Amino acid sequence: MKNLELFDSAGVDLRPQIRELRDDKKRDYLGNSPVWKMTLYEYCEMQVCTWPFDTLSDEEIINISVNIFFNGYTHLKKEDPLETHIKNVKDQIDDKVELYKETDGRYGKGGKFFYRRVVEDAFRLGLDIPEKVLTQSMFDNLGEQKR
Repeated sequence: MKNLELFDSAGVDLRPQIRELRDDKKRDYLGNSPVWKMTLYEYCEMQVCTWPFDTLSDEEIINISVNIFFNGYTHLKKEDPLETHIKNVKDQIDDKVELYKETDGRYGKGGKFFYRRVVEDAFRLGLDIPEKVLTQSMFDNLGEQKR
């Protein structure tokens, strides 16, 4: 890193202080992020629907479903039955959950394993992670460390 001094004029190592500043910034960022407080299913719902599925109106479900590929090749039309749209959205959420479970929480586009990384960072920084998140199978080792 350019212009980053690792030692002061007396030769004292500044890396621990730099690390503390970085962790404080990350703790502030994560404190405002709801991701580490969600279960995997809630996180996938947020990715697909932006809001919890139960709070969506019929029109919002249709608008989300129209933009999702149905059977991998085609889109549903707005005129299709509501039950088909609901099934399409729930299938999309379930597919994302399955991808995360198959990869042990390490699924992500562009090499970003966002969900698991955020929860592990929150744990490392000492944030109070809800029990519902720690009881998920991908975080068994974190749950054991906390107890």
